[in-house]
Amino acid sequence: MYGVDRGGVKAGDSVLVTGAGPIGLLTLLAARAAGAVQLFVSDPNATRLAIAKNIIPDVTTINPREQNVGDVIRAATEGGVGCDVALECVGNTLALQACVDAVRKRGVVVQIGLHAGEAPINWFNVVYKDIDLRGSWAYTAQMWPRVMRLIASGQIPASKVVTKTVTLDTVIKDGFDALLDPAGTQLKILIDLQR
Repeated sequence: MYGVDRGGVKAGDSVLVTGAGPIGLLTLLAARAAGAVQLFVSDPNATRLAIAKNIIPDVTTINPREQNVGDVIRAATEGGVGCDVALECVGNTLALQACVDAVRKRGVVVQIGLHAGEAPINWFNVVYKDIDLRGSWAYTAQMWPRVMRLIASGQIPASKVVTKTVTLDTVIKDGFDALLDPAGTQLKILIDLQR
């Protein structure tokens, strides 16, 4: 939610989210709740893209290994201008570069995912397109009441991001091992402390 706020997402916007993991999908849901009408998500994992499509049926899914993210978005946006806001949720240089490429002139790119090191970007494109680059560090405590209201109202169906429930005694075998599986079929795993 904080990254969406930092991006200034408003009613009618087109938004790209890179990364269809838990953070990316919750960011996508927050963008929809903020009023975004055209949503795009980019991820190289076909399973995660399918989950994204299941959660938000009208989202345009893009596999960056198969398609150029910017080209897909320009082809889908009115006038071929690109998206209004791009939210990078991976912490991946290629994803950040895709955001800079895909966003329209005077658009906004928000870096949500943490990079392990420096991330080079095409500064010519940033300047030429007059892009705002913004960081987003976690969230503020004041956001929680708003987020809880959005979840309670169903505008952010956070439970859809939970793809598996495990018990405390099987958390390693059934939980962590599932998250480490390179196939990436799980997003968020809930630990049921009642069983």
